[in-house]
Amino acid sequence: MSSANESGIEVMALLEAYRLLVDSRKENNPDHCIRVCQAIVAGVFGYNSRNEWTDAIQTAGLVSYNHDVDLHEQYKALNEKVKEKNNANNDRT
Repeated sequence: MSSANESGIEVMALLEAYRLLVDSRKENNPDHCIRVCQAIVAGVFGYNSRNEWTDAIQTAGLVSYNHDVDLHEQYKALNEKVKEKNNANNDRT
């Protein structure tokens, strides 16, 4: 397994461990759960705060916090962009 795959599987393991913890507590606060998952992933990528990575995604034009944005379409477009980038990266290896 490559080091990138090892890092990726460790992140997935962190998220799975958190999912199991949340499930055992029967918590029902999806925003809190997502924010914890974001913090886990952001920490792996070296971000020290939520403000730091949200500024970065806004600067890159990846997510809009404008309330007039169709959130479903924004998610769908970003998901497609990520899939295309990953497919292109996989084609090169």
